[in-house]
Amino acid sequence: RHQPSNDTNTTTTTSQSLGASPRASTTTTTSTTTPAPHTNQKLTIISYATDAGPARHLRSFSEHYKLDLHLIGVDQPWGGFNDKINGFYNFIESLDNVHNESIVLILDAYDTVPICHRNELLDKFNAFDADIVMSTGKDCWPDPDVSDFLYKHLSEEERENHKWFPWFLCPNSGAIMGRHDAMLSMFRRVQKLVSIGNGS
Repeated sequence: RHQPSNDTNTTTTTSQSLGASPRASTTTTTSTTTPAPHTNQKLTIISYATDAGPARHLRSFSEHYKLDLHLIGVDQPWGGFNDKINGFYNFIESLDNVHNESIVLILDAYDTVPICHRNELLDKFNAFDADIVMSTGKDCWPDPDVSDFLYKHLSEEERENHKWFPWFLCPNSGAIMGRHDAMLSMFRRVQKLVSIGNGS
């Protein structure tokens, strides 16, 4: 998604050996610097927690790895999972996606922690070459029948390419990482499903 830089650094050195031929020896070294694909990407981590206390490990690890973490919903009454959906949507919508490419990582507040720095998270995300990457689990919740549904609808090629098939089929919200506009579109779709009674 990012074009490599055409910047080239060239260094030329000239030296003449003492007592030897007066002809100078010239060495030219050329190196091309290509910026990392995440140079213009701004990573923001968000999590929903009405009680900040149990999120202390998430905050501690985020501080250790110098990550930009935002806890939303703190000290607000819990009205159900739709609070998270609306909270995430509103927060993502407020992020600047004009002066940089905004990448959003959503983590569960009470049972997940990041264990690497920003660049490694972005490298792993970019390696998927996808707009959104989601965590998966061995068990499907709250509807266990989703596992059977997914199992039946995977093609043979998809089954062969699935490293942990038939486990870890079920997407979950433990970790969702994606590009700003794609994440907004996803949450807009979820809001619509909720409004017609087909969501959380």
